[in-house]
Amino acid sequence: MSKEEIEHLQWIHDRIISVYGESENVDFLIKMREIIKPNMSACMLSILDSLKLYDNNSLELGDETLSEMMFRKMKGYNIDLNKELGFTHLKPITKNKL
Repeated sequence: MSKEEIEHLQWIHDRIISVYGESENVDFLIKMREIIKPNMSACMLSILDSLKLYDNNSLELGDETLSEMMFRKMKGYNIDLNKELGFTHLKPITKNKL
């Protein structure tokens, strides 16, 4: 499934809940999330690969922090960590805040 297809499926999922008021615990929405979830796994593997490179001094981040890299990768996979965890305050730490 392409990134665009996953994004569209997530949009449909969210719309069914927010616009039509369907419970997120109905069987077809649970199944929809199971289909969308592999996107999260691919993102986590990508982040893990970058962390391994960083640990081996093989990754140059430039002005980007590790948390900025993580949030950038998640955005590329259309993953909102705040939404996934039910938070609103999570954000990357920038170098000027270190």
